[in-house]
Amino acid sequence: MLVARPRSRTRDCDAADARARLHDARQFLEAAELLSEASQGDVVATNAVRAAIAASDVLCCLALGRRSADGNHESAVVLLEQVDTDQANQLRRADGTDPAIVLVGQIG
Repeated sequence: MLVARPRSRTRDCDAADARARLHDARQFLEAAELLSEASQGDVVATNAVRAAIAASDVLCCLALGRRSADGNHESAVVLLEQVDTDQANQLRRADGTDPAIVLVGQIG
């Protein structure tokens, strides 16, 4: 039996929204980098993933005029696949493994 995926919510966005999300991504990344010095593993990982999601929003806003708005990381990945499958795969792996290691060097 096939089960349909619930449709994810999206939000329309433009270049100004993309700039705001880029600012968010940089702040999350900066927080992850600062906290990594204090060995705050879970907090580093959370901020690294949030930086990646915000960066994904930037790409989606610029390319599609919309971004994920339902708080589900997989929804953000699915939307990013429409823009860049390699980046979507990296985001999917990072969200499911150790984002602090995978993302900190790739977003900046």
